[in-house]
Amino acid sequence: MVLADGTTQTVDENSDLWWAVQGAGHNFGIVTSATIKIYDIQYRDWAYASFLFTGDKVEGLYDNINKHLGTQSVDIINYSFFFNYPDVDPAKPVIMFYILQEGVTAVDTTYTAPFQELGPIMTDAAGGSYTDLPAWTGNANESLPCQKAGLVNVRFPIDLESYNVAAQWKAYDLFVSATQQNTALNNSLFLFEGYSLQGVKAVSPETTAFPFRGDNLLLAPFITYAPAGPDLDRAAAKLGNDLRQILYEGTNRSGLHTYVNYAFGDEKTVNWYGYEQWRQEKLLALKNKYDLLRKFNFYAPIA
Repeated sequence: MVLADGTTQTVDENSDLWWAVQGAGHNFGIVTSATIKIYDIQYRDWAYASFLFTGDKVEGLYDNINKHLGTQSVDIINYSFFFNYPDVDPAKPVIMFYILQEGVTAVDTTYTAPFQELGPIMTDAAGGSYTDLPAWTGNANESLPCQKAGLVNVRFPIDLESYNVAAQWKAYDLFVSATQQNTALNNSLFLFEGYSLQGVKAVSPETTAFPFRGDNLLLAPFITYAPAGPDLDRAAAKLGNDLRQILYEGTNRSGLHTYVNYAFGDEKTVNWYGYEQWRQEKLLALKNKYDLLRKFNFYAPIA
């Protein structure tokens, strides 16, 4: 790892930077090589089932996710988003919902049945290889969101333990009105990601700089638009923050949890790296030791 003073250091369990680079590494240097332990693939088969819902299914969908996928098996991922799809509903955004399962050729009906009963307007399903996952979810190199189209793409993340259905409704209503009133923002999405977290939670929170290991969901308004000046930038930032604020108020927490890799940039250090005083003091001490002049302060900096 190249440090701010131009020297290199091998960072491993014997280095005081080992704790910091696991969650805040971009504040300390540039990794030029890595030794990584890899494992044989246990399951090559994967499958997905997708459901397209109209906006009136917000309550049923996220209530069902809480009930049936809230403590999901290690082989299950769920993923959904609000988006405008005028060919299906010209008046309001719709909701795309995926269930992905490892080690099968078709998603188990135990997981799909509650969502089928909600009455989706479209469904799809397929089985294949783990290498098909990016294309299925629209994140392949060839997928539209991964193209260089000259757009501004910003996120406003929040981590949650579970969905507050009333807050989901309120956020959906704002997403509807805002993208209808300002058509420059109507290609935006609102992402809701539910991953298998057994591995994340198996690591003691004290052993790394990565905080909030108790959260189960990663949510983020994804505001995308063609550059058109500071007024639109401000409108986009306001929408993203307003949507996130609705979900935050629904948590009844005293502090906002955000995923640093999605961060917009106006969050506070405690939102990215945790609220514990000892955690903030440790990060600051390491920052002062290895980057006193703040050379690595471009993104989500440690104060």
